[in-house]
Amino acid sequence: MTIERTQITYRLANKHDYKGLIKFYKRQNSRRCLRRILNEDSVRIAVAQIDDIIIGKALIYILPWTAGKKKDKRAIIAEVFVDKRYRGRGIATDLMKFCIKTVKNVAEDIQVDRVEPENKAAIRLYKNLLSKERVTFMS
Repeated sequence: MTIERTQITYRLANKHDYKGLIKFYKRQNSRRCLRRILNEDSVRIAVAQIDDIIIGKALIYILPWTAGKKKDKRAIIAEVFVDKRYRGRGIATDLMKFCIKTVKNVAEDIQVDRVEPENKAAIRLYKNLLSKERVTFMS
């Protein structure tokens, strides 16, 4: 299946994406509680989609954060995932860039959530982006 990166749309999910996200999670055999995630004020879901099919997602947590005496917000990007059929095409990289761009004006501190040590592709992606952006990697 050949797709052009220009065919992929990156955006924040909304309540109308619930059925599409359910289908995405089922294709990935995930049992994550999507309804709880969608109802949390501090969580946003970024999606990558082709036409009306969601092919990737990432969670963005916007949390209160105190640095010294200054109160601000921290963004944590977590659970970046692309459908197996679409991997190796730069979609996760573009999805991460979208997430970072989305939170840069909102949060003083941006972090990428922990990743399993055996997930070499994710570690490579995060380290590549971290060297270019103002983002830290949670350990």
